[in-house]
Amino acid sequence: MCSAIAVEEVHLREGNQQLEVLIRAAKAVYDRDVAEVEWECTALDIQCVKAIAVRKEVVKALRELHGQREAHAILEARAEERELELAHREEAVTEREDAATQYEGVLHVAEARVCQSYEDMNKHEEQLV
Repeated sequence: MCSAIAVEEVHLREGNQQLEVLIRAAKAVYDRDVAEVEWECTALDIQCVKAIAVRKEVVKALRELHGQREAHAILEARAEERELELAHREEAVTEREDAATQYEGVLHVAEARVCQSYEDMNKHEEQLV
């Protein structure tokens, strides 16, 4: 009987160690992915600021050249391109944010599963005692 309990305790300790290894690995992946998403969001923010600055310059130039039809048409085309570029960048930021949110959800589910495993293991240990 004592031998069976000792074997079960060893088995539980091994399971516990395996779970801790999995948790550390999941946290490392999560931390790396969060850092990558933050870096990409920062880069996209910089690009958006630049695009907004460029758009402001185009609008200002458009007002100055309003009397010249040909220049006006050229600047309007530029403004539309910049707006499209900005829209694409904003869409990319939204997609990245959605992906980060989705990834966080997956991590929360994984954390919940690990916590449930710990609880199950603790219940099992309590039943053994």
